[in-house]
Amino acid sequence: MQRLENKYLIRSELEKNKFLKFIILNKGYEIHQRRTINSIYFDSSGFKLFDYSEEGLATRNKIRLRFYGEVLNLNELNIEVKESHPYTKKKYVSNFLDNKICLSKNIVDAKNLILNRNVQPKVKVTYDRRYFFSDECGRFTIDENITYEKADWNVFLKSFRFYCKIRETRSVCEHKLENNNFIKETFSIPNTRFSKYCEAVKSIYKI
Repeated sequence: MQRLENKYLIRSELEKNKFLKFIILNKGYEIHQRRTINSIYFDSSGFKLFDYSEEGLATRNKIRLRFYGEVLNLNELNIEVKESHPYTKKKYVSNFLDNKICLSKNIVDAKNLILNRNVQPKVKVTYDRRYFFSDECGRFTIDENITYEKADWNVFLKSFRFYCKIRETRSVCEHKLENNNFIKETFSIPNTRFSKYCEAVKSIYKI
């Protein structure tokens, strides 16, 4: 999947209401029941992937395991590789326990990094997401109640432990443009770069 994402950092209920008003005025509607998303991000011992993201390199990856809801079930755990380019993003997804030979190279490489312990779990990011769609403008999401936690293996490849929870006071709104479809935006809030992973690392590890 290839897409362009514009992000908007929401610091108050007033700003969030402005974003919702824009969606409604453009005939947007909620398309999915809101749900809790948990992402466990992996990085090297020296935080190489974090550095790449902070430096804004032209091409950079994030490796994460994702699950939905309150309970972590290894059988339902997805591995995701998010590949960022200057103007687009691609995401590769597979079940973490799936070992089919047809898996994309990005997923295979990420799994090997985890299995060989070249990358380790660093943080867990949790948030509630709402989903919207407009025929005129495309897809929108709003991420609220964001929290960051430190993550470690409890038992390698079997269980994790999470601790040192920090609550993010801001929310994040995203406008997702599929296949480079362009739409002129008229938000009064400027778009910005924002990485939940990087914010989590800076908050937890004081980098």
